[in-house]
Amino acid sequence: MFPEAQSLPSPLTLAALQQDPSPLSDLTVLHYACFYGRLELCHQAVHLTGALNCLFQRDRRHRSPVDLVPCLKAGKADVHLYTWGKTDDWQLGYLKDSQRTPRKVSFDHKPAPVVARAILCRHHSLFLTTSGELYSCGEGGKGRLGLGPTPSAFSPTQIPVPVRIEQISASDGHCLAVR
Repeated sequence: MFPEAQSLPSPLTLAALQQDPSPLSDLTVLHYACFYGRLELCHQAVHLTGALNCLFQRDRRHRSPVDLVPCLKAGKADVHLYTWGKTDDWQLGYLKDSQRTPRKVSFDHKPAPVVARAILCRHHSLFLTTSGELYSCGEGGKGRLGLGPTPSAFSPTQIPVPVRIEQISASDGHCLAVR
């Protein structure tokens, strides 16, 4: 399904980005770059197009290039989660209004879990650990954090789920967890 990593264009060109998806797999050059962890090519794509949305455009199977970035390896104890940017609703995992450089996110218990997937939305964030636990933070209006009547969580707080979760999805007003 995926070509060899060595066949990816480097440096990336706008022409390569605008190529039609592969007829065999329906994936673009950017999908392949993300799959192989070639994040420098993703950075070049954003620079060339001038827009972050190129990383989130979905193919016919509803996969964005970012969806294909390999997850962190399970059991690796020295993995840390860093966020930065605008955080009006604490969705980055800390109280500061904005963060211009990467800042380590602290979880509500020690040792911090190993995060396998993180989804950052406009008002909240959702984190799935390699052990299948869920965490959320941000503005909790209408129950979007999964923490009951909690109005907000300033740092990632574990969501009580009685089963091991395998996949997550979220948008601005809701979340989904799949066992």
